[in-house]
Amino acid sequence: MVRANETRRTTCGRWFEAPTSASLRPTIERLACAMASHSFTNEADEFTQISFLSNPSNLPQPTPVPKLDRSQVLAQHQALIERERAWSQSSSTETRQRKEVVGPYKPWSRRTGSRDLEFVEGLHKLRCDESAKACMHSPTCYHPGKALLVRIISPTVVNAISVHCVIEDNLGDVAPVQLYRLPRNTSLQDLNDRFPQSSTFVISEPTLRSSKGGFLIRIDSPADFYECLDPLNVQTNPFRNEKQNLSTPQEYALAAETYLEQGRLQAGLRSCALAMDRAWNTGKDELLASLGYLQSRALYEVGQYRSCLDGTEGAFETASNWPQATDPKGQIAKKALWLGAKAAYRIQEWDHAKGNLADLKRLQKLDGEMLELERKIGKRIEENREGSFEWEGLFDSAKEGKDLETSDYRHPSIEVREIEGKGAGVVAKSRIERGELILFEEALASAESTSLFQGHGGGSSTICVNLFTKEYDPEALGQTVSVLLEKMSGDEKVKKLVYDLSTGPAEGVLDELRVERVKVEEDEVYDYDEEEDDPDAAPPGLDVSRVEAIVTYNSFKVRCITAQASAFDPTAKDQPKTDRLAIYNFASRFNHSCLPNVSYQFLGDRILVRAIKTIEEGEEVVLSYTDSMRGLEERRMHQEKHGFECGCRLCALDAWEGSKQREERRSLITQLEEMDEKESDDLDAYLDLLRQIDDTYATDRPTSLRSESFRPLTIFAERLARASQLAQAIEMQKRALEAVGASFAPSTEVVNSFPILGDEESVKMALRIADKYQAMGDRAKVGIWVENAKRLEDGESGGVLLERRYKDWVGDMGIKLDLR
Repeated sequence: MVRANETRRTTCGRWFEAPTSASLRPTIERLACAMASHSFTNEADEFTQISFLSNPSNLPQPTPVPKLDRSQVLAQHQALIERERAWSQSSSTETRQRKEVVGPYKPWSRRTGSRDLEFVEGLHKLRCDESAKACMHSPTCYHPGKALLVRIISPTVVNAISVHCVIEDNLGDVAPVQLYRLPRNTSLQDLNDRFPQSSTFVISEPTLRSSKGGFLIRIDSPADFYECLDPLNVQTNPFRNEKQNLSTPQEYALAAETYLEQGRLQAGLRSCALAMDRAWNTGKDELLASLGYLQSRALYEVGQYRSCLDGTEGAFETASNWPQATDPKGQIAKKALWLGAKAAYRIQEWDHAKGNLADLKRLQKLDGEMLELERKIGKRIEENREGSFEWEGLFDSAKEGKDLETSDYRHPSIEVREIEGKGAGVVAKSRIERGELILFEEALASAESTSLFQGHGGGSSTICVNLFTKEYDPEALGQTVSVLLEKMSGDEKVKKLVYDLSTGPAEGVLDELRVERVKVEEDEVYDYDEEEDDPDAAPPGLDVSRVEAIVTYNSFKVRCITAQASAFDPTAKDQPKTDRLAIYNFASRFNHSCLPNVSYQFLGDRILVRAIKTIEEGEEVVLSYTDSMRGLEERRMHQEKHGFECGCRLCALDAWEGSKQREERRSLITQLEEMDEKESDDLDAYLDLLRQIDDTYATDRPTSLRSESFRPLTIFAERLARASQLAQAIEMQKRALEAVGASFAPSTEVVNSFPILGDEESVKMALRIADKYQAMGDRAKVGIWVENAKRLEDGESGGVLLERRYKDWVGDMGIKLDLR
């Protein structure tokens, strides 16, 4: 769950009723209490409070739900609106710092302390039609069990992390609401259009939290807060003085058209849903079909392509059953086929898109736009089947910040299997050669931090306190969760893909904390792993804690190779950090090894995986989660937080040498780095330290597995070059490459075996060597080392991209090489 507090004004909330077992005590609340009552000197101090506060006796006692004063609650909300407005218009340079907490506990609503709020028993009493399935406001047809029916009585306002509004129940009692996990790029206009004042909503998992003013209702996902389009169909009108809305379907449809033209997509979508709701029982199929198409159009505009596709199929089927006289030109059917083709294209269902266009071609002549889409579909099918991509064009598009219009690809010789002692992993079904494309995949969700963004007063800074890993994460983690939840709420296929991903070491605690959201028979409980669920059974609301764990343990830090093609120096001690994260479907299935056989890069938000060595049939395909150039302790620290310990050969060699040797090596490397920072030109001192570093390795350890020596050798090589000792500098750089697995023909220096570590660092090292040979006037060796760089890049982004990827870097570094 996520909890947000301003660091300068943190208040401690409490649960209104203690859970039934000590293991279900809210970890987040303990941390919030700790942050409110203690000062922490460092990150470790803050997280160590968790173990102390895990004792249930340290938690405050539950308190009853108080009755809130309506005028006071509304006044406090208005003050919040004015405060946020003033902040957004302020010229202050102050930065607001906030924390959101990602953790293993999400509260559930079955607490007797909530009895003072009136619940409507059984939402099945509401008329939730089939049409509501395609509407974001009513994602499920039936939602049995307890849920709170409320009316929004205030405008919405957002303050950095959560959305705020005030609701009333059917007895007229009021409560403030905080809604979390809405994507940060949602505008205030969209918020008020999505959650309009005076509309009726259902809270399927309300959580009551104490606050300074009494209590509030916390909602952890927008999927648990959806509009009840027609509250008048409740058996008894729950709200006093509710005036019946007599707008016709046609009036709502006209309003939807207007909103869509104005770019108010959420308002347009809501009007479409209201039109469908009013038209459902009219028996007018032609009206339902036209409204279904209009709603699908709105869904397409807001990016809900799966729901759009489903809607177009319904509209087409309904329109196809009309008498010919009703729509002699078949316009609705044609428009539904065309929109469905575009929606299928956006979710990479190429055959579906192709089929729609084929059906459309039988009804009319395809225009230029349709023919262009037909051509693109053919290209995407070829990419998906053959793995043949126009890499230069994709690189250029990514560099310009454009979305990449291309297909996913997965090598036909890889599959997920159960691996003894590891669980599931990716295995090669047949031999895969070095440089072959293994995977090219679009992200399920991605986001970047908006921390320290300007234009909202002095700016805001947000960090995630991650209780899964007990470390601070960038805001991008929380935002990736929000984007993924939004996508899951509108796409059942994506939901199943996400729930099939590992939750790492959090699986045990998530299983312990999981409770049924509704009281159903045991055989009706939604199974995350079940491939064929009852199509008439509604899945539960989104399990936010599980999604947070999945993103924590499966997300990748994204740094596009177009950004790496700048003056970024891979040998620099302080590497620039990325605040962009993405989560993938198949890429999340690869297990870790510090000695991987594939590398991964990013082109835009797409992940690109290639074989860096030949992979034999039956061999596991593995990538490295950590920087394998680091020492064992640093690698283990990362592995422990993710619940595993690597047993690769590199880790075994490091462990066998003993901690004393490793500590001495790290100390010597630090000394050499400090000399470099001080601009020391004492070459003898550098050389002496390098000899001492070599002595820390076991005598029988292969020189090809001494990755920690890569950086010290690189530093010394550059110092030699500055002293005009270019030949000696080249020898040091070749030794650096040999330390990560490379070997060269003695006379020609053509690479014989390729580095197994280093990624683009090895490629840039080859280009540095070529540059030094150019300074020495050896044109033949320049050509050899540029070709070596290209062959090294074959195992990274692909040799065809060498010139584009490193052209800017070469220029920025003052290296004059022709990379074509």
